Amino acid sequence: MSEKRAQKASRTELSGHLRNTLGDQAVVVVEKVEELSVENLPDKVRATLEAFDETLGGIGIYRVPIGRKPAGVYRSFGYVKVYFSRPGVDEHTRFIIQTSIVYLEELLKKIVRMKLWDFIKNGDDSPLGNLVNQAKGQLTKELYTDLSWMSPAIGNFAKHHYNMEREEG
Repeated sequence: MSEKRAQKASRTELSGHLRNTLGDQAVVVVEKVEELSVENLPDKVRATLEAFDETLGGIGIYRVPIGRKPAGVYRSFGYVKVYFSRPGVDEHTRFIIQTSIVYLEELLKKIVRMKLWDFIKNGDDSPLGNLVNQAKGQLTKELYTDLSWMSPAIGNFAKHHYNMEREEG
């Protein structure tokens, strides 16, 4: 995994990774979602994200009815969708990130825990960074690199770094 990070990823760094992974349209969608969020239009925020999500294919938040919990590794999609259904989605970004990380952790657990002994030995609480390293041989180089960057730059920061000054009186 890459060197330890002391601070979160910058907006420029996030946009660059998003553009490299999903293309220019993803950055345009994020900018549109930001505008809609500022205008306090949660239904339009969610609809914009769902429309883009559907273009990616596979299972995504666009396929989850509001108020319904998907089964298994997809459960976090239901939680993410609820956050995007509320006004002031920017106040819930930490939880959206944490919930998204849980989804990735659950998928990686399926990859690295192919045998019962692995599950018994490792338990069920390995963090994303450890799981990424364990799955390295089964991931493409690009995916491994992206997940290795994302774990400390986004996931760990959302999980461990709090600014309590904003929450004081």
